[in-house]
Amino acid sequence: MSEKKGSVLPKFEVIVIGIFFLSFMTWAITRCSATKRKYQEETEQDAMEELAAQDIKPMPLDTTPKKKVVEEVTTPTQAYTPLYATVSNVNVRSRPELKSKIVARIKLFDEVEFMNEVTDFREEITIEDSLAVAPWVRVRTKDGKEGWVYGACVHYYKTKFGDVQ
Repeated sequence: MSEKKGSVLPKFEVIVIGIFFLSFMTWAITRCSATKRKYQEETEQDAMEELAAQDIKPMPLDTTPKKKVVEEVTTPTQAYTPLYATVSNVNVRSRPELKSKIVARIKLFDEVEFMNEVTDFREEITIEDSLAVAPWVRVRTKDGKEGWVYGACVHYYKTKFGDVQ
């Protein structure tokens, strides 16, 4: 019989500790909420006092409908990242592969617009007797033609291919 009482006591202690813990958490949460509310009220009151000290009155909310004013909106030119050809006569292709159709050609140091798209694969291609490993990059020419160029053939700076590496 003493074994049975011994096994009941730990269960009872766990229940008492659990109830104590839940009670403490409830008290702490309500206390923190009240403190947070108090700080918010103090902050609002301080802001109003500061406005009063500066002799600035808060603007009342105007609920009357106003006439719509139509203004001419000019769209700013969109900024883009320029890339420059590092090789003479770079082919701009319709797809990121050597066998795809050539859409345009760009000369050495010609500027193209980077379209923020790069292939997730890299390809090995020989350029000017050097082996290059790079992804394909989507670009737009000054003529407005879009396509893909081999990444080693363009760079952020006007530099020749051999100088880039």
